[in-house]
Amino acid sequence: MNTLLTTKEVAAFLSVSYQTVRRLMYDPLSPLHYLRIGKSIRFEKKDVLAYKYFQKRYTQLNESQRCEVRDYNG
Repeated sequence: MNTLLTTKEVAAFLSVSYQTVRRLMYDPLSPLHYLRIGKSIRFEKKDVLAYKYFQKRYTQLNESQRCEVRDYNG
């Protein structure tokens, strides 16, 4: 099952501020993919890992990159 993270958890994971995560969500060149569930914003852990290491969404990675993300994910 996919792990969903809050904005504060993503900020801690990426070692950036809450506001930086909000800015990354709306970056026109390489946005950080998020899900809106009701009024909440959540991030899939695999997308956060893909963004951290490759600056891409998980679905945009090739197979070898996806394997690396899965290895980091545990």
